[in-house]
Amino acid sequence: MDFDWILWNFICISDSHWNPRLRIPQSRTETYHEDCLKEWNAFTKLVWKEKKVSGVIHAGDWFHLKNQSLYPPGDILYYRDWVLGLQCPVFTVPGNHDLPQSSYDNVQKTAYQTLVHATPNMHDFSFQTEQVNSLMFGEVNEGSYPQLYISGIPYLPLDKLAPACRELDARLADLPGIHIVILHPDAIPGNEALPFFQTCSWSDLLRALPHATVLILGHIHNSFPILQTTEFSASGSPQFVCKPWSFGRVVKDYHQGTTVLEHQHKISYTQIQIGVKEGQGGNGKIVIHCEYHEIPQISFEKAFSRETLRREVEKAEKVSSFISSLKDQGTIEDAFSIENPKDYLDRMTVSQEVREIINYYLNS
Repeated sequence: MDFDWILWNFICISDSHWNPRLRIPQSRTETYHEDCLKEWNAFTKLVWKEKKVSGVIHAGDWFHLKNQSLYPPGDILYYRDWVLGLQCPVFTVPGNHDLPQSSYDNVQKTAYQTLVHATPNMHDFSFQTEQVNSLMFGEVNEGSYPQLYISGIPYLPLDKLAPACRELDARLADLPGIHIVILHPDAIPGNEALPFFQTCSWSDLLRALPHATVLILGHIHNSFPILQTTEFSASGSPQFVCKPWSFGRVVKDYHQGTTVLEHQHKISYTQIQIGVKEGQGGNGKIVIHCEYHEIPQISFEKAFSRETLRREVEKAEKVSSFISSLKDQGTIEDAFSIENPKDYLDRMTVSQEVREIINYYLNS
């Protein structure tokens, strides 16, 4: 998008899910920190490369484990240095993984809160609304264009999220201007029912926030197209909903393969540009442009190749050990020439993993 003047230029990410260095949950690689740092460095270079970056917006879930005691001080300082390296303001709210029992009442006990307090350029916008006009760029008359405000709501269960949105919107109604709202909700674009938890729709959020201009969402680890609509807007101006794609998750998230970019799980960010386009007669028009950008980086499949290979080697060793044990029962040929080899397997002490592998080849 070509603007005559760029007023604000934000880069948005979400769901970092950082882990302690020495505690590796299931599905994490042993090089988790190093892999995430490579991605973060690639992202940082983009922030520096982008001219006139007003700030980075992070939509929650900085951390994966909710118990602060699992994060030694060295880990917090390690992540703090990453955020400081952005060299720009970072606006954020906590996600459910940042909060013990997914409750904002416990925010004071969290690694998230410690990180915020330790990082001067990191700003928690939970239940806050702040004007950010000091970040305006370009040779323009600041008083000629709308004010910009950023607001945030941390992760809340659905029964508390709806009233919190309505309360925020009442405040926004008294502050004419452009409003960016950071949320970490159980929300998906449509009204589809998910099997494991209740959700609301993006339309539900917009109905509760008719004075919001752009919603930045975290939480759901799917990639959805950016929504632009005027259906729920209090002013009749377009509203936008963006889901910055999960960043730094060296974990195997399964998504249906497709060539459509919006439905692939890629390391990406959302760029929000708010600028001025000159109209007829020299009258400037405010334009908002939201767009996904992929970060060139190693694929999730390749990132897991080492871990996958290690597990396959472990399986092969178990199978080899089983075959060796057959020698005590007679020849391998005799063992598998019996009428029902599955019965033979059942009479032996064989791990379920090895049993499944052997049955696979028997059935083939």
